Amino acid sequence: DDTSYAPEIITPADLRRSDETPPSPDDRSYAHRILAEGDSWFSLGAVPSSSLLFELTFPAKTLILNLAYPGDTVEHMSSLAGNPDLRRFIHDERYGYRWDLILVSGGGNDLIDQAEAIIRKPRKAGATKPRDFVDTAELARILNEVQTSYRQLVATRDEPGSINSGTPIVTHTYDYTMPRNAPARFVFAGIQGPWLYPVFDELGIGDAMRVAVSKYLIDQLAGALRALARGPGALPNFHVVDTRKTLVPAARDDTGNSNDWLNEIHPNHQGYRKLAAKLSAGIKVLL
Repeated sequence: DDTSYAPEIITPADLRRSDETPPSPDDRSYAHRILAEGDSWFSLGAVPSSSLLFELTFPAKTLILNLAYPGDTVEHMSSLAGNPDLRRFIHDERYGYRWDLILVSGGGNDLIDQAEAIIRKPRKAGATKPRDFVDTAELARILNEVQTSYRQLVATRDEPGSINSGTPIVTHTYDYTMPRNAPARFVFAGIQGPWLYPVFDELGIGDAMRVAVSKYLIDQLAGALRALARGPGALPNFHVVDTRKTLVPAARDDTGNSNDWLNEIHPNHQGYRKLAAKLSAGIKVLL
């Protein structure tokens, strides 16, 4: 049976509504129940509204409780493990639910928001390697913080008494952004960014190296995330879907919607659909 279902997506605010009966994780007509948390790739803050979650497909009727509402669009990965809603819905027997899967989008904001601290002019003239344009110590510090946050998230899931001990956690590796003068517009946060473009511009770094350095940063983040899912130090039941090389890059001179990208760091509807196909396939295996 190749039938696929779009998810029903609700927020904690929906659970608190009293005017009508919203969809609920208690509704046993859903074959799968998923908890989602993360950055703006999961929220509906971007204009026009678009989200990776809405493009996911499932082999059976699925409910997603999404904690990444628009107010979280600028939250850093380091705050996820301490998020009271996240902890309550994972851990607390009175308010939480037994999820089939926990879906997380995190790490990208930590990297992009620190672009000014990470990207630098090379110490030697004629540098041609992307890492020559990066403060490797600062990058390593940020990636270590991202990894620590994920470890804390897994530890929260597996604390004694947790109703979701061992529940699969799935995240993704983003995709290669094009540094360009294309800011994002958010419903509640106004115009933000661009993030990479002004840093490269200020340092006078040429177009070709801008693309190479941006790709290098995404690859380093992907490597840090994937390291958590394999090897002797792998986190238990923690999975990373590699979503790199999925999207058609934006044209570097476009200042708005271009190819698969809505702005400098967010895909458009078409882009999210492509990413969701990969993420859905990884989730399907676990469900």
